Amino acid sequence: MNSNYKIYDAIAVDVLNLLHKLYQLDNKASESKEELFNIGNKLVYRNLTVSFIEYIYYLRENFLKNDSSLIYLLYDPFYSKTKGSSTSIYTHFKKSKRKRVSASYKGNRAKLKISEVFYTTLRLLKYFFLNSEPFIKSVQIQNLEADDLIYPLIQQELDKDTKSKILLVTNDSDCYRYVSESVHFQPILRNPPEGIEYIYRKLGFRPSEERVVIYKTLLGDSADNIPAIIPTAEKQLLVDYLNKNPEDTLQDVIVKSRKYINKYDETEKFLYLVKANESQVKINEFLVRRINVDLPQFHASTCEGKQNGKIIKAINLLLKRDSLENNIDLKNFTFGNISVKRANTEEA
Repeated sequence: MNSNYKIYDAIAVDVLNLLHKLYQLDNKASESKEELFNIGNKLVYRNLTVSFIEYIYYLRENFLKNDSSLIYLLYDPFYSKTKGSSTSIYTHFKKSKRKRVSASYKGNRAKLKISEVFYTTLRLLKYFFLNSEPFIKSVQIQNLEADDLIYPLIQQELDKDTKSKILLVTNDSDCYRYVSESVHFQPILRNPPEGIEYIYRKLGFRPSEERVVIYKTLLGDSADNIPAIIPTAEKQLLVDYLNKNPEDTLQDVIVKSRKYINKYDETEKFLYLVKANESQVKINEFLVRRINVDLPQFHASTCEGKQNGKIIKAINLLLKRDSLENNIDLKNFTFGNISVKRANTEEA
């Protein structure tokens, strides 16, 4: 990677988003029994774990400005559900604040067939980085999504220095609202960062938080199961409106729609639909807008790596990331109070 990209004071990684992308790239290998390992009575994906760890170090080597620059791992909350002697791990969606407003929010995610091993792997990665180096910080707030943690991170960095540069590692369109001269993002793994021009080509207007909120509120978001207020056929009318009225808020759009009478006016026909569906517009707005997180709460929820060398070495050995791998018996190894051993592939 070109050294010209080593300009970032902070990198924010949407952990679940990145892990999903790596999982999809390596799905067949991940499902191979030879790649499964036991941690206690749980299985994890070796390849997926290694790929994620190595990608974090790739980001450090290729994008962080200097030794004082930091990587923030932003976690969606996940919780455990115990049934009998077994415990399953789930993501946050059933308990999120947005789910309380709309029961169908991200309801389509239940149809995705993601192995429980995926979430156990996620938990191992969190454990690894909490015991890793201080340049890696982990952030998680119960009932809030990783997307909600991006704005306070940007605010924190720009408060330190208005010239700070921040890189977001995610392909989630929710992050479009934050992209600016100071904030770039990496939607494609190992590709150069993208900025304002990428989003202009993608959406047809220059991004701002309010413009992206209006766009997603009215066009919906199939990834999050948010219904559309206006059909895709009317999208260009909305884009033209945003370019013509770049300072308008969603509330301005709603007020204008209340005054709208002629549904046959081709230039602003979408306003008729906003007026006819105002209650759903307000539900969509809540689902699309970030939930405010103040800086004290963000700081209180940020954990620095503890540099626990024994734990990191043990996990590295387990994952065959260390040159000493041939000198230890991977069939039965222990770190902390967690027993680690290679999975019996015949039983897995």
